[in-house]
Amino acid sequence: MFTTHGDNSRSQYKGVGFSQYEHGDGWVYIRRSDQPDIADDDYGTMLVEPTYVTRTIANCEAPLLRSFTSAAWFGHQDEWVVQRKA
Repeated sequence: MFTTHGDNSRSQYKGVGFSQYEHGDGWVYIRRSDQPDIADDDYGTMLVEPTYVTRTIANCEAPLLRSFTSAAWFGHQDEWVVQRKA
């Protein structure tokens, strides 16, 4: 199980350049902290399109996507559950 900052997270990062995300790479790293006690130079956030994640899962050895829930965590982070086939 893991979470990603997907499409619903973009609204929290207004004014940040999303050129990689919008032009097909499927992800962008933002050097920005969402926590006031952690400096931007020490922390960052990666926004990831769900299609990028599903392509990556498909390239893993024997993956099985069990569930995906958009904005399941904190109203914006996507939740993924992946199982390795027996």
